[in-house]
Amino acid sequence: MKVDKQLCERYLEEKFDDVVWSFSRINSFYICPYTWYSTYVLGNYSSNYLADVGSLVHNILEDYYKYVLAGGERMLDVEIREVLVKKFTRGLKKITTFDKPHWYKGHERNIVQGLNTFTHNPDIIATEREYLFEIEGYKFKGFIDFEEQDFTGDYKSKWSFEKYAHQQCLYISAREYNGVHTKGFKVVEYKKDMSVPVFYTDTKIIQGDAEDWAVKGIKDIRKALEKAEFPNSPDFFFCNNLCGASSCEQHPLSKINNRL
Repeated sequence: MKVDKQLCERYLEEKFDDVVWSFSRINSFYICPYTWYSTYVLGNYSSNYLADVGSLVHNILEDYYKYVLAGGERMLDVEIREVLVKKFTRGLKKITTFDKPHWYKGHERNIVQGLNTFTHNPDIIATEREYLFEIEGYKFKGFIDFEEQDFTGDYKSKWSFEKYAHQQCLYISAREYNGVHTKGFKVVEYKKDMSVPVFYTDTKIIQGDAEDWAVKGIKDIRKALEKAEFPNSPDFFFCNNLCGASSCEQHPLSKINNRL
């Protein structure tokens, strides 16, 4: 893939030291280095169907708990589910700026089924709170989907320990950096049974691994910028549903343009 060495040098000189890092900013590099380059160096920020639908679910759940935490009237779970599904269905109509994949109907149907299992969590004390913290002098920022006194929490369409454990443990680091003791994390899968969260305790060992992973990621990104080397990582699902780097030869738009 073509990478502009001068742009990489400029990014290192003018921006790198001031970057506020996050799990997604580092993880995107490991998923596909070229997509990281396209997003952060070239500034080609873009969304996709899955990201927009995920944001919609997060927003309606955040709205509900902010309403409750602000003193709103506690409804029955069946009433809450009805409201969540209506807001989700209404929000889907606004997601029209790009082509939807052929399987989107099934994806949305599974989310509706998940929302219909929602159970109010009376232990939640905050939602989408921003945390600023540091790891080995590097600045980080994270937004935690929901918090209990002793746990952090996140909403995922589908949970994978291998994919997301580092993210959850960085959130624990964020709280502890700010003086909040945390015992573990909970994950609510909004495409499954939302009334039964997956949770983990005794995360101290992998928390250290997560911090090491984050620092290594930053150093690997610096090396890639110094060498101006950002290869693509072809993956059918990622390239066709998640990637926004339309200049990449694997991107669907690039393939279409090449045929014209």
